[in-house]
Amino acid sequence: MLSGMLSMMAIMLTMTACGQSEGSGTDNTPPAEDETSAAEPLTDIIGPECLMGDEGLMEIRWFTEEAGDYQLVYTIDGEMTEAEPLQSKMADRLAWSVTLPRTDLTYYVTDGTAKTEDYAVRALADERDYAFTFLGDPQLVGDGSAEAYNEALGFFDDSDFALIAGDIVNNTEEVWEYDLAAQVPQLRTMPYASALGNHDDPTLYDFYFLPKNMQRASDNKGLNYAFSIGRTRFICLDSNNMDGLYHETFLREALAPSDYDWVIVYMHHSVFTPVNKLDYDAEDRKVLFADLFARYDVDLVLAGDDHFHARPYLMDGLTPLTDCDLSSPDKAVGQTAYLTAGSCSGSKFYTPENGLPDYICVAGEEKKTTAAQIHVTDKAITVTSVYTENGEVFDTFTLTRQTPRTALPAEDADSDAAVKERAVALSCDYILSCVLPNGAIARTPVKAGENSVNPYFADYAAMALLTQGDYAAVKDYIIWHFAHLNTKPDHNGLLYTIDDYHVTAEADGVGESAKGDYDSVDSYAASFLMLLEAYADETKDDLFIAGHAEEILGIINLLLDTVDDRLSVTKPDHPVKYLMDNSEVVRGLKAAKNVIDVLKDQEAYDQAKLEALRKTVKSVREDVKKGIDGLMCEDGMSYAWVMDEDGEVSLPDWTVFYPDSAAQMTPLIFGIAKPDKAEGQALYQNICDHWQWETMAPLENGASGSLWAMMAAGASVMNDHERINTYTRHFLDYAEKDAEAYLNVSETAWMILALTGAMR
Repeated sequence: MLSGMLSMMAIMLTMTACGQSEGSGTDNTPPAEDETSAAEPLTDIIGPECLMGDEGLMEIRWFTEEAGDYQLVYTIDGEMTEAEPLQSKMADRLAWSVTLPRTDLTYYVTDGTAKTEDYAVRALADERDYAFTFLGDPQLVGDGSAEAYNEALGFFDDSDFALIAGDIVNNTEEVWEYDLAAQVPQLRTMPYASALGNHDDPTLYDFYFLPKNMQRASDNKGLNYAFSIGRTRFICLDSNNMDGLYHETFLREALAPSDYDWVIVYMHHSVFTPVNKLDYDAEDRKVLFADLFARYDVDLVLAGDDHFHARPYLMDGLTPLTDCDLSSPDKAVGQTAYLTAGSCSGSKFYTPENGLPDYICVAGEEKKTTAAQIHVTDKAITVTSVYTENGEVFDTFTLTRQTPRTALPAEDADSDAAVKERAVALSCDYILSCVLPNGAIARTPVKAGENSVNPYFADYAAMALLTQGDYAAVKDYIIWHFAHLNTKPDHNGLLYTIDDYHVTAEADGVGESAKGDYDSVDSYAASFLMLLEAYADETKDDLFIAGHAEEILGIINLLLDTVDDRLSVTKPDHPVKYLMDNSEVVRGLKAAKNVIDVLKDQEAYDQAKLEALRKTVKSVREDVKKGIDGLMCEDGMSYAWVMDEDGEVSLPDWTVFYPDSAAQMTPLIFGIAKPDKAEGQALYQNICDHWQWETMAPLENGASGSLWAMMAAGASVMNDHERINTYTRHFLDYAEKDAEAYLNVSETAWMILALTGAMR
């Protein structure tokens, strides 16, 4: 059904693209020697689309359901060239891409026997005098919204490219909506770039829409990127990510050296929203980004999400400058102009039900589709906003600068960002000091005497190293872990478990011996599957994962076998069911499903068996989630922290930090209790009301002998930056005072995972 729908869609949109191409004023007739010129139209591809690039480049990308022998043929100044595309795969889609110079050219895609229409792309006329179209939230739901999106893209026929504020699709996991977006005819000739919306799946967004030839963060994390046109720096921020340290670090990298005339940021969420809607992060986002944009002297911020067009006054941080010239604001250093785009497709509208906030100076009419064109010169930025249904201009303003841009702000060694950066660096260095020559990660640095390897702690340490780009160390650890699995029945008669290990410093290296036991079966298996998922996602090293399919499938089945009556048993010789372990099992089974998808992409494996296992994993995961729901206490704000082998549960004693109280954070960390739901918020507040963990109260009053950085990971999930900042300063106080007494790979791993937002 999907294939047939795509074929019809391809025919319909190709016809539209032909009309556009004919009207471009460019002779698109292919050279006579082109053997495919008389061939049947190539309709079994999805696209192509033209993506913006940095340094005068662009990317042509298209998609297919089946493999094939595709090429891109392009002509520049009468010279025809055949380009071999790069290929990537995700689920049942293949992506093909070719990077080209942004100049006057024509191109088509061919499989050798059939070809697409010819499409013409024009050069950027002048890097110091150009225009682009800015659109909000296509949120495609069908042909009607796709047609409206296409019309909005083509409304300003002199625009050089387009920027999209995100939410290109409406239904996050509906692949056909991404296909629909890739088929929009205007995008075959107009390069574009987009931000990640809250409706866009990050993996699918990356696969379909994310430009590759852009500056990314040095740690290769997140979905922020930047590119330049002349002396204008464009920065795209992932506003779903509330990690201020990540965004500030990226801004510093993207703006160095600071010699730009203009800095334009585009993102999905409106910082100064014109409407009141359910957005738990709205106030935090306003404070976070307004402060960043003021300190880094961002000139213009373009956003969407609200489906209602509005422009705030020129803003000085959080303060609206209500006495500025609305049509010609002249900005000082640290002042920023903002624009929130309305819907460009009409698929969804919001309205300001309680009136407009006092920081809004201009608003569009309700339930009207809009588009904006931004004209950039070295002296001014002019923004023109229109209703696309009739072309009426309803707002225009010209932004100028009072003084040239300043250098980057000096780094404050005591700022929250600097403190977080110091804590991440200290924690990463600590974990690396625990990495052994054979790939294992010890609990603490191995010195004279005895130490240990706890694979559960090491799994989280490796996940933390992944966030810092230490892929080689992580791969070495994974290899060590695979090599130490129990491939013969262990003391409980189980396969694919892993023991804890003694390690000793010796003259010729490090000695190790199995302890013959482990703390748990369920958590150890779950944490390792989480690590494998994260490694595959970060490195795309699918062949390495596939090379260990036997062990991986053994671990997945081991984890499934721990589940009894909707809850996992920690291990046969200690048959209790812990809230903490089961929370990890839910997340581990999600990871298992994604790792199975990696294996399914390898044709060598039995697809039917893998699909059956995938369905079992999904079903058991839902069962365990229901089992955890059954542990919820009557107050709705806490869980029983354990169920014994007789089925009796223990309610939390809030005077006991571990395990009773600390375990309450794990449903939040591992995605059972949702941070945007009332139940999740009540649970978190209950924890914080009983324990001031952020000030190290459990350690200082003797309730715990550990730092418990895992609690900060829960705060990260809740976007509680104030408590995270407080905790991080206390963490550094203890870590820098006496690392040997307070640190181990578990504490440092959770500190990194909390500060990088890795558990969100």
